[in-house]
This record gives sequence, structure tokens and C-alpha cells, in this order.
Amino acid sequence: MSDTLPFSEAKAHLSELADRVERQHDRILVTRNGRPSFVLVSPDDLESLEETIEILSDDELIDSLRKSRLEAAEGQLLPLRDLL
Repeated sequence: MSDTLPFSEAKAHLSELADRVERQHDRILVTRNGRPSFVLVSPDDLESLEETIEILSDDELIDSLRKSRLEAAEGQLLPLRDLL
């Protein structure tokens, strides 16, 4: 998290926080009564996180990625032109 703010402060500065989240990709944890309540995150960052979760939940894709990394580490590389 880039910052942790109480709800009242986040509410009072919402426009500025939105600018930070959008421009700098900051993540802001907002608390209520001292406990985490929600996070302000940019739509691009959220989409990236959701895509990562989707990839990590695909066992076949993960196995394929592991196999590809192992093959690359062993020098089993193909020129791109051979794949097209």
C-alpha cells in the first residue's frame, strides 16, 4: 500500500486521492475505526491483478509456462521465424 488513511480524511481529499491513484498508480488503504475497510486502486491496476489471478488459476497454462521456462533454461530455443 502506498498510504493508509482514515475514512474521514479520504472523504475530505477524495479528488486528490483519485488523481494520485490514476496518475501515479498509488494504492490507498482506507480505514474505518482503525480497521482496514477498502482500497482505492486504479482500473488499470485492478485489471492487471484480475488477469494475474486468472492466469494463476489456469493449471494448464501454469504447467505450460513452467515447461517453457525449463526448456529455455536448457537452451531449447526456437527462432521466432520458425514459429510463424
